Amino acid sequence: MICLLFALYILLSAGGLTLFKIGSKDFVFNIIDNNINLSINWYLIAGILSYISSFFLWLYIITKMKLSIAMPISVGLVNIFVLIGAILFVGENVTWLQWIGVLIILVGLLVTNIGASLS
Repeated sequence: MICLLFALYILLSAGGLTLFKIGSKDFVFNIIDNNINLSINWYLIAGILSYISSFFLWLYIITKMKLSIAMPISVGLVNIFVLIGAILFVGENVTWLQWIGVLIILVGLLVTNIGASLS
């Protein structure tokens, strides 16, 4: 059950960040002569809701897992999924150095999990 919630957390967190990026194209926030001008779109709202949902899932997850295990896994996988979202939905180009970084993250996650299972 915790693995399913962890996967949902990763998707909501990475999805929220990707939606922030997509929605930020039309985002406007100005204060002119004491008047506030705020313009947001549905992508930004969906990103905010997704990210808030991931935060509450995270609060639950860390009550069930060791923080020293959960944090590296979540940071690593969220970074990888954000990169994939940037490629698929934002149209960003990824360099070979970034792919090497993904490989390093995956090796780190493997080492973290092996270390956790040995202790």
